[in-house]
Amino acid sequence: MTIGGRRQKQMAQGRRDSRNGTVIYSTSYAFVVEESSVLPSSPERLFLPSTAETPSVPLSIFSSRLSGLQAIVRYLHDARKLPFSRIASLLARDQRTIWNSYAQSKGVAFRYEEGGLAVPTALFTSRELSVLETIVDYLSRLGFPNAEIARMLSLDPRTTWTVKRRAESKRATEVPA
Repeated sequence: MTIGGRRQKQMAQGRRDSRNGTVIYSTSYAFVVEESSVLPSSPERLFLPSTAETPSVPLSIFSSRLSGLQAIVRYLHDARKLPFSRIASLLARDQRTIWNSYAQSKGVAFRYEEGGLAVPTALFTSRELSVLETIVDYLSRLGFPNAEIARMLSLDPRTTWTVKRRAESKRATEVPA
C-alpha cells in the first residue's frame, strides 16, 4: 500500500494472501544471520511472512522524517490497525511511550509501500541498540553492503557506516550472560 505515492519496483515481489490479508514475500535469496544477542541465532530468511503474532514492518517506513520508533508505531497503528497496548507489548515498551511517539508523529507526512524488504518487530524488543542501529546491524548481518543499506534507508552511506560501527562497539562491550 502506498500513501501519497506510486508503487516502485521492489527488490522482491510480494503477494497478498486474500484469506487473512498477510503479506507473503518470496525470493530466491537466503541469508544466514550470525549469532548475537539482538538477532536470532537460527538461520533466517530475509523476507519473513507477517503474521498477527509477529508482524513485520517494511523498510520503506524508515525513509520518512520520523524517528525509527515513531515510524514503527505509526505504521503498526495506522496501517495494521493495532491498538497501542498491543504495539507496546510487541516492542517491549511502556504504553505511554508508544502513545507519545504516535502523537509526535501525527504532524509529519508519512508514506510507505507494502512489500519488499521487511524487518520483524521482534528485533526491536531489545533495548541494547537504538532502532536505527538494530536495522543497520540486521541488514549488514544479512550481507547487504553499506551503500545498499544507506540507499534502502534514504541515508548517507557515512551515516550508516557510523551507526554500524556504534552497534558493533556496543555489542563488543556487552558482558556475556
